[in-house]
Amino acid sequence: DGRSQLLHPTPKGLAVMEQLQQAEQETAAIMTRSLTASELELFAELTARMVENLTTQSKGNP
Repeated sequence: DGRSQLLHPTPKGLAVMEQLQQAEQETAAIMTRSLTASELELFAELTARMVENLTTQSKGNP
């Protein structure tokens, strides 16, 4: 019917979000600790290209 609602997380939800963000940061640090800056840059470039491939594919392009 066109109405919208704004949702806000509860304090408990905010606490869970904080825990998840901390866990994500710790996991990323562990995964990348032995990689050089150039390796991380290459990884980011390759990942971006893979995402672009998926985006292009989902739009019907080969």
